[in-house]
Amino acid sequence: MRKLYNTFYDCVNNFDTFFYKIDNSLTKNQRNFLSDFFIAITYSTSCNFNKIAIPLAHKYSSIKFDSILKRISRFLNNDKNNFHHLFDNIIKYIFSNYKVSHEDNRIFISFDHMFVKDKFTIFMLSLKVGRQGFPIYFKVFDGKNSPNHGGAFKLKNIKSSLFYIHNLIKSFNSNYNIVFLADRWFGNYFPLFNFINNILHDSFVFRCKDNFKIFYQPTSESHKIWTTIHDLPSMKYHSTFYSNLEFTKKKLIYNLTICKSDSHKERWFLISNIDPTRAKKFYAYRFGGIETIFKNQKSNGFYLEKTGIKSLHAFDNLYSLTCISLCYCIGLGTSVSKNSKVYKNIGFRTTKNHKRILSLFHTGLRLFLLAFNSPKYYKIPFNFILYDS
Repeated sequence: MRKLYNTFYDCVNNFDTFFYKIDNSLTKNQRNFLSDFFIAITYSTSCNFNKIAIPLAHKYSSIKFDSILKRISRFLNNDKNNFHHLFDNIIKYIFSNYKVSHEDNRIFISFDHMFVKDKFTIFMLSLKVGRQGFPIYFKVFDGKNSPNHGGAFKLKNIKSSLFYIHNLIKSFNSNYNIVFLADRWFGNYFPLFNFINNILHDSFVFRCKDNFKIFYQPTSESHKIWTTIHDLPSMKYHSTFYSNLEFTKKKLIYNLTICKSDSHKERWFLISNIDPTRAKKFYAYRFGGIETIFKNQKSNGFYLEKTGIKSLHAFDNLYSLTCISLCYCIGLGTSVSKNSKVYKNIGFRTTKNHKRILSLFHTGLRLFLLAFNSPKYYKIPFNFILYDS
């Protein structure tokens, strides 16, 4: 009989050791099925119970399939299980070993909302790693169908999330320069701008709407007048930069970048507290960041909307484990990228003409699927190390 490497049993032991190291409050029963479930959700790349249960059915061959589905449901709905806490601890562990490779020590954090139909709303913060987003913080709220809907959009909740991440990152390296990126839904939140600028002392680049009033001096010889940023002079195919504009009646001082190119049907307005000539480049990092996470969790990965969960607690547990799986696969992807010589014979191409054709997430996922129960030995780490790519 041929020897198999990275068997279900081997992986369970490795993940069990790591999870207990990260959170020693987990009971033995929790850890046993936690590792089983984590491997199953990663292997199936699905949030659908029927698909998650298939790899579990091989281990629990003496148990009926329906019983496995019931066990999954009980596992996620159990009030004693809080895997959000495990996710937070894993992120702390990852940051404790993470090093930015760029001399400017910039860390780009994007944030946005994601909707799982009308059932749940997620507020997510992500770290830019190469061209991939990496989940570092989230909160799950009731969706539009719930009378409690709206918590995800409250300014105090958004501020507390940014405050938490700021303190977390700075606790590991006070020299990191944090840049927050967000789309135009957040672009009218001047209290949020002031919070980032004056309380956190971080940088930000937000896309904003074009109806803001500014106090503007058209020429050096004229008086200042009130006008909208839409009416500011701008070039047809190139960006236009404005420094120290006075926004709103409170005359808040921020910078503005007006972006226009052949590929844009409309002008983009970027408000920031950084050099406006760099705002467009920095904001572009958002598209390779948080958008990739949402895509990987939905149509290009775990098909989150296929879950039938209705309980907020159960969904929070499921989403936490999905994010942990995403973190693990992206970490594997950065390991392949950094140690390309070690993985040169893994059997698939990640680049073509020096350009990445496989995302860090799918690189790591494919490596895990190749290594799992394989007659060939593929070295896969179980320590959730993330490299700046």
